[in-house]
Amino acid sequence: MENHTKPRKISWKPRSGINKSNTVAVKNKEIIGSTFQNLFEKSLKQMSKILKPGACDELRHSNCVMEVTVNGDTPEELMVNFLNRILKWTYLHQTIFCYMNVKELTDSTLVAQVFGVWYHALDQKIKHIKNYGFTRYRNVNGIWKSTIVLEFEMD
Repeated sequence: MENHTKPRKISWKPRSGINKSNTVAVKNKEIIGSTFQNLFEKSLKQMSKILKPGACDELRHSNCVMEVTVNGDTPEELMVNFLNRILKWTYLHQTIFCYMNVKELTDSTLVAQVFGVWYHALDQKIKHIKNYGFTRYRNVNGIWKSTIVLEFEMD
């Protein structure tokens, strides 16, 4: 006959001093545009307002000009990929991108120049733009609407 031991009960208690930099908050932001291209332009501007309010208000010159090319299987994925690429560049180059000049835009490709200004500190830190929950549609009046889902890092 085999000797079995009873399984121990394991209790879990959260440690004090939890790293709060991993804490996130999710926020939905509705964007309204007159055209599909205008949705991209307004989404870029809205993201810059969240990161550093006022940074692009009186922009007279750009410190940084970059060309971006992104692809997506759907127009929704294209928008999310574009915003995440710009977000990555924001942190990499310490630049708030304010405006864009679209060279090519289809349902699956965007080629554009983006213009930005350098910053020293951000007011908010967006972790990334989420794929799920993102919507895009054109209403009966011909107005384009989208809802972008932003995930923030909390201090």
